[in-house]
Amino acid sequence: MLEEHEFESRLKWLVNLRWIGILSVLVTTHVVREIEFLTFPLLPVYSILGVASLYNLFFWWKLRAPREGYKGLAIGQILLDQFTLALAMYFSGGIGSPFVYFFIFHVVISGLLLSFRHTMAIALLAVLFPATVAGLRHFSVLPYFGIFKEEPVIFTNLTVMAGYGAAYIGTLFFTAYFTAYLSKKQFEGSVKLSTLLEASRLTTSTLELERILSESLKVVLHITKLKVGIVFLLDQKESGRCYDFFECKVFDCPAYKAEVNCWMLPDTKCPDHDTAKSFDTKVRRCASCDYFADTVLIPRMTKGFDGNGHLIERMKLNNATIKQALLTGYTIIGTGVDLPSPVPFTAVTEIAMPLLVRQQLVGVLYLASHEAQSYTEDNKAFFHLLAEVLSAGVLSGRLYEDLESSYLQTVTALSNAIEAKDPYTRGHTERVAKICLAIAEAVQLSAQEKERLQFAAILHDVGKIGISKEILGKEATLTAGEGDSVQTHPDIGVQILQPVVFLRPILSTIRHHHERFDGAGYPSGLRGKEIPYLARILGIADAWDSMLSNRPYRQALSVKEAAQELRRNAGSQFDPELVEVFLKTLA
Repeated sequence: MLEEHEFESRLKWLVNLRWIGILSVLVTTHVVREIEFLTFPLLPVYSILGVASLYNLFFWWKLRAPREGYKGLAIGQILLDQFTLALAMYFSGGIGSPFVYFFIFHVVISGLLLSFRHTMAIALLAVLFPATVAGLRHFSVLPYFGIFKEEPVIFTNLTVMAGYGAAYIGTLFFTAYFTAYLSKKQFEGSVKLSTLLEASRLTTSTLELERILSESLKVVLHITKLKVGIVFLLDQKESGRCYDFFECKVFDCPAYKAEVNCWMLPDTKCPDHDTAKSFDTKVRRCASCDYFADTVLIPRMTKGFDGNGHLIERMKLNNATIKQALLTGYTIIGTGVDLPSPVPFTAVTEIAMPLLVRQQLVGVLYLASHEAQSYTEDNKAFFHLLAEVLSAGVLSGRLYEDLESSYLQTVTALSNAIEAKDPYTRGHTERVAKICLAIAEAVQLSAQEKERLQFAAILHDVGKIGISKEILGKEATLTAGEGDSVQTHPDIGVQILQPVVFLRPILSTIRHHHERFDGAGYPSGLRGKEIPYLARILGIADAWDSMLSNRPYRQALSVKEAAQELRRNAGSQFDPELVEVFLKTLA
């Protein structure tokens, strides 16, 4: 079946074509009426054209706005056209009418719009309508009404009618079959191209792994017509490399340090030093390799399930379809008889698409359904090509995720350096980060803003590295000079982090997290909404954790006392709207 937008486009084309046909018949009628051996009244012509114009106007109006159910509109248009053609055929000479051949034209249109089954049904109606008119006319149930003054012999001789009808029926069904076949092939090619373009767009439009996995599953489930899907990613912590599991003594072997499928690389002599072995022999040998025995897959994304509770968190490589896909490096279509299965039902059809980029194993797309589906070799080759396109996106997303994790580890290391200097604040930055994320969730910040706020929370006190340890740990009241020194830590932090490019977006949050809503804060004395939004959130989280922590100069407050302190300072020290949000989140 066609995609909705393509269906809509073809139906609009049919409506426009019908307007052209109506106008052409109207003009032609007045031209041929002047020919001497033709005769017919104009009233039936105008009546038929009027009916066709009315329902065509109705369908034009229906197609003005996007809608669902284009299939019903297509069937309705074609049936009305066939009935109208039957009337036109009767009033223009029955079987001898030129309008008989328009039934063949409508069968072609059906093939372009509808499925093979519906096209054949329309072809059958294209036989029944003319046959009904011819039969009723032959047995004088209907009076002769035609454009010819003399009734043609085709109406009076059953033998001629049968021969003419057989040729017509053969032509009609051959046309229906051929058109439906070509339309199906054209549609499949169009779907494959659009799917590859969508997959390519997906892999280049984002580096967010979760989004890539979700959209990848959506694409493959749509094209395969299967019900559920799981993206399994290789557990990089558990799995070793392929070369760890055999003794490779050929130092120039291309398989050395390969991630997976060492024998698939060109000119490989490992692990058996025997390049003469057959493909199947190598697959069986690799199937027993400890690499695959130790491979762990982790489900990262699912679609089509009611929930994830029934899925195992980690899976050994024991499903035969998945294992074969990873061994061969190609898409494998299974029957679901190989147990155990990753899905909680008996899978009648299952597909495993390995995610491999430059022989590096990323994971596998596993799809299944309790309904039987059949695929051609062309389908299988296309699935493999689609998996290769999606693999690149998944690999990029995973690399970006690893890079972000490295950034966070770097940031955390800097934070630990600060806390090592001031034992009273140990764990402070981690707790502040959690509070910030809770507020961020409540105010619906974007994923990027949440990440920046998290980094800023972890690093907000990095500037204290430049403050004397004696001042930070002093139990007595700070002198004016010592207080001024402490107030320089936001600017010191910015100076330390300035050279780190990926941290530059959080510098304003770190610089201004000690500003006050009334303008009495530091270092810039910003007031109200002049203070960056993330800095206002960080200021509340920082103050809250400080009030609940023991410090050299005071004991920790209770949660109730801290909440009262926040309310008392809302509008002076803190953004009153964010204070309310935080207290509701706390509750």
